[in-house]
Amino acid sequence: MIKFGEPRRLGVPAPEARLRFEAEQRETGGGPGRRLLVVDGEPFFELSFWCGTCAFLFRRLETARQTLSLESVQERLTGAPADPDDGGVIDAFGALLPEGEYLPVRPAPEPAPKTTPAGQPQRTLEMAN
Repeated sequence: MIKFGEPRRLGVPAPEARLRFEAEQRETGGGPGRRLLVVDGEPFFELSFWCGTCAFLFRRLETARQTLSLESVQERLTGAPADPDDGGVIDAFGALLPEGEYLPVRPAPEPAPKTTPAGQPQRTLEMAN
């Protein structure tokens, strides 16, 4: 299950934002370029094209050498808050983004039945899409 919050205004002026989303430009008629999550000016993750029904996927690029963590919310993220606004988590991460309208989304893990090669049911945990 995916839980949506209300759209909200988040972010800082673009030159101050540590995170931003970019799309590579391709030649005319060449189709869409890669979509990237950029951290401190360096491409960090390649993002898939999300239609709302498929899993949202990203791939860490080999050139991504740093980490980004917010000490102020680490402890609050050790459990699953009932509401992402608990403890200011959305606002803390929103302060890394360029100003804009954002839709908070929280995927919730759900058990999904699987079958083993012997045909016996097996329970695994997958992210809902």
